[in-house]
Amino acid sequence: MLAFWGNSKHIYRKAKLKTDDILKSVRGCAFDDAQRIKLTLVKDHLARLDVTIANIEELMFQCTQNNYTHHMNLLCTLPGVDKLAAVQILSEIGADMSVFETSKHLTSWAGLSPRSDESAGKRKSKRIARAGTYLKPLLIQCAWAAVRSKKEPYFATKYYRLIRRKEKKKAIVAIARMMLTCIYQMLSTGETFNPVDLHTTQSAKRIPSMTEDTAISFLAGLGYDTQLIRSLKPLVASG
Repeated sequence: MLAFWGNSKHIYRKAKLKTDDILKSVRGCAFDDAQRIKLTLVKDHLARLDVTIANIEELMFQCTQNNYTHHMNLLCTLPGVDKLAAVQILSEIGADMSVFETSKHLTSWAGLSPRSDESAGKRKSKRIARAGTYLKPLLIQCAWAAVRSKKEPYFATKYYRLIRRKEKKKAIVAIARMMLTCIYQMLSTGETFNPVDLHTTQSAKRIPSMTEDTAISFLAGLGYDTQLIRSLKPLVASG
């Protein structure tokens, strides 16, 4: 392990100035009996928590398998949403979207819409609301997964367009709001994710073939003297 830390290329770039301190801490880490007991207890507690979380997730899948399988399959067609995220989203908003008048009501309920903090005609803040304690972080996580998806670059294209004029955090919140809007429409209509407002793949443009005239014009545009080439052109054509 010392050999591993002794190689500076394995140290994070922001921590390379503290290489000596890192080596000193690694070489001097000696635990007494009391510390070993504490670490053993903490390790056992973490193992029990992992087992509990796995059991809860399995129970969630069993509860949703009979009644919400179709809704889960719909949500899984959305980039960045897996089965576990689909179960968590359904547990928060349900499968019946009639309880929300529009998709804007849903995004506002989830805390993803900018709040209206206005007084005397002056807008004080555009920050999102504090609602959606559990749903909002989940959708933000799904949004990060969606913009990194290579199979479906729809939200990635949206994200990179947004960061041209917004901060990355605000852009990812906007992506999460778009995803929740898509979820509202999918659960309302029963249709899978099929965006039609943005063509992420462009058809290959036809490259025009270069003729003699276009080649000479191109050279002339670069500043070359093309008079000699133009004078030789009839001779080449006759030959």
